[in-house]
Amino acid sequence: MLHHASCGEWRRKAISMNETCCVCTRAAGLLARPELAREPERAAAAPVFFDVLGVAAVAVRAPAALLAAVGALALLLLRLHLTAVHARAQRTSRPLHAHPPPKCRVANVVSEPRFDLTVYMKRGEWARVVCGAGAAVGAGLAGGLGASAAMGALLHELGARLAFYSRPWLLVPLYALPAVCGCWGSARWTWSRAVGARGAAVRGWWRARACGEAVCAWGGLALAACAARGLRSGFVPFLWVRGVGRGGAGGSAAGRADVPRGRRWRAARRRTCARARCAWGEGGARCSYSAERPQRVLLFHTRRTDHARAPPSVEHFFWIPEIDANTPHSLAGYVEGVESARASGATDEAECARWVYCGAPYYLPVRRLIARGHSLPAREPPRTRLQAAARRQRLNATISALHLDIRGPQHVVVVVAPAAGARLAWTSALSGPLEGPRWGLRRTYFLSVHHARAPAHMHLELHIQVASTLQRLHSIAGADLQGQYKLHLQHEGVGEEGEEEKEVAQLSVAGHSLFGEDALSEEHQRLLARLPPWTAPFGWGVDLHLFAL
Repeated sequence: MLHHASCGEWRRKAISMNETCCVCTRAAGLLARPELAREPERAAAAPVFFDVLGVAAVAVRAPAALLAAVGALALLLLRLHLTAVHARAQRTSRPLHAHPPPKCRVANVVSEPRFDLTVYMKRGEWARVVCGAGAAVGAGLAGGLGASAAMGALLHELGARLAFYSRPWLLVPLYALPAVCGCWGSARWTWSRAVGARGAAVRGWWRARACGEAVCAWGGLALAACAARGLRSGFVPFLWVRGVGRGGAGGSAAGRADVPRGRRWRAARRRTCARARCAWGEGGARCSYSAERPQRVLLFHTRRTDHARAPPSVEHFFWIPEIDANTPHSLAGYVEGVESARASGATDEAECARWVYCGAPYYLPVRRLIARGHSLPAREPPRTRLQAAARRQRLNATISALHLDIRGPQHVVVVVAPAAGARLAWTSALSGPLEGPRWGLRRTYFLSVHHARAPAHMHLELHIQVASTLQRLHSIAGADLQGQYKLHLQHEGVGEEGEEEKEVAQLSVAGHSLFGEDALSEEHQRLLARLPPWTAPFGWGVDLHLFAL
């Protein structure tokens, strides 16, 4: 037994020595890498290392945020309580009469009327005053925002371009002055109605304190709502990162993906203030876009094939989404033919009624954000090539299967718009597809399919569930209309099977070449090179196929 024990002990020691040697060998290999001998990159962002302290900080962030919110709310309640106690102990005097009597002259002595009625503000009354001040503050903010928004809507209806009304010297008369007037008028009117007779004793400093308490109460309500909804501080930088593409459309500065540091943020703020002062001095004669604040320009070289026609029609064009009010008017003089570019979207009802998403090559479901686009004719087709074939198979009386064979680039976007009253029940890619925004009376489904290698070959099967005409009529008008429809079918000699020939869905299949040799054609490159230096252009080639099955 001693021999076996000693053998096991030596075996364990040998295993531990082997593991130690392996670890030392790996560490020596890592330290011998040539990357460690290079000079450090000063301009590169510092990497993030996760250690035990970092993990603890990440784990404790949510409880710490909740604890901070609770502490802030407790301090707010303490402030309200102390102010109410102070208001109760504060002595204010009012005259005995609503209108003080005239001065009385007795023996050449002028006797002033005495204001000897002392009022003590109770806590309940002070709470009602604070609530009235809160209503006045809320109404003032709403009134100022409404006045500024009304001015912006008026400028939009008058057709004023962004380059006109975004100049600094126009911000005061067009936005700031209406906002201040609307805020003051709404707050004053609401204060007189909400506070009423109790406001007679709340004047001057105490009125300012009441408004301050109201602002703190609004902040406490917002903080409590955010804590109840579980919002974190990372939500704000996430909105900043996601909103750069849209916020920069109006000429705002593009932000980095990470949160700006304090020094850089202060330096950027100083530079922005300096530019604003220079623009004010120059009278706003400069353009609202610059190399630091470029205009976003999206340019997609598109081939559109309409399979609903016989034979299918093919069209080549450049699609420019209207991401701000100056698209594409700011490109006039730089791009040939942009003045006569055809607008498609909200104004072209015939085109939108015939094609889903107005026949535009959307890569993301942002139809509500970018409702219009402009088509510029192209002389040559894009390099992107997508082969798409679709066929319809009827499974039963209410379900039809759409088979879609795709061969093309790595990124393919399929937009499905079933007929009115129908829905996409199942797909081979997703068992439960999510419904997108409605397209008139139709439901829409946005499917983004990606493949690691090109050319990608994919097969999609879509099940469209269509309610029969009898069911739709029964749900709308009842059995009487259903019986009339049956008599009409018998008189015409057509059964319910005749509904198979009706259209069940519209499909938009687009292949996007985001990178590689097929991303930009020669004409596309020449067009991007002609754009002015104060633009930030981006785009790729798209092959779009439209089906009606």
